[in-house]
Amino acid sequence: MKIIKYSFMMLGVAIIANIALVQALTNLNQFGLIYGTATIPAGKTVQLNNDVQKTELGVQSVTNTRTFTPLTDPCPKCNIEVNLLRKLSSGKYDKVGTVFVKQGQTDYFLSQSVSQSFGEFNLSFRRVDATALTTYVGFDWRVQDSK
Repeated sequence: MKIIKYSFMMLGVAIIANIALVQALTNLNQFGLIYGTATIPAGKTVQLNNDVQKTELGVQSVTNTRTFTPLTDPCPKCNIEVNLLRKLSSGKYDKVGTVFVKQGQTDYFLSQSVSQSFGEFNLSFRRVDATALTTYVGFDWRVQDSK
């Protein structure tokens, strides 16, 4: 009975922590960066709760600063798919770029000129490798160059 009780307590803490971490991702800093953490449940894709307004032309990039699971910390071989999403006037999203990054890697969304233009953007994350564990990813998203 204690195991069930503690399991529900840990689930509650995980849900609260996940909400707090995602909600912190709202505004660009002075360098055109957003720092954040994505919590990726096994086999799922997660998207940031808030869109980011891009006001300058330039290439966007994402850096995987840290990846870990409850059993593997760090996880340098965890391969993370990051999709760049542009918000359409209908409120839906169009995928305009995809990169794959492991811990310590930076990649650029170069596939379409849309990713370099103005607009509202978002990111989604998915772990590519098979796993039964939740994966945590720290990232830096360069939305636009600093002034």
